[in-house]
Amino acid sequence: RKLTGVFQVIKTGSDGLRGKPAPDIYLAVAKDLGVEPVHCLVFEDIPEGILAGAGAGMKTCAVEDDFSLSMTEEKKKLADYYITHYDEVK
Repeated sequence: RKLTGVFQVIKTGSDGLRGKPAPDIYLAVAKDLGVEPVHCLVFEDIPEGILAGAGAGMKTCAVEDDFSLSMTEEKKKLADYYITHYDEVK
């Protein structure tokens, strides 16, 4: 599925920003959206991403996935929330 039109802002590692766990990518997205970081929620599947979101001053939600199942406990400790499926988001 194409993501064009789904998201207002898309940033990737090729945008010249420091990689996670640096908060740069999340701060850049918030700035482009015109939203204060405190009003953002980050969904992440790895500890480095959770740390990046938290470092940006954002709430974080760890997402379960097959790749990072061995990191589940660490992700739960680092994140504000933990979900096993996006249907759990209310």
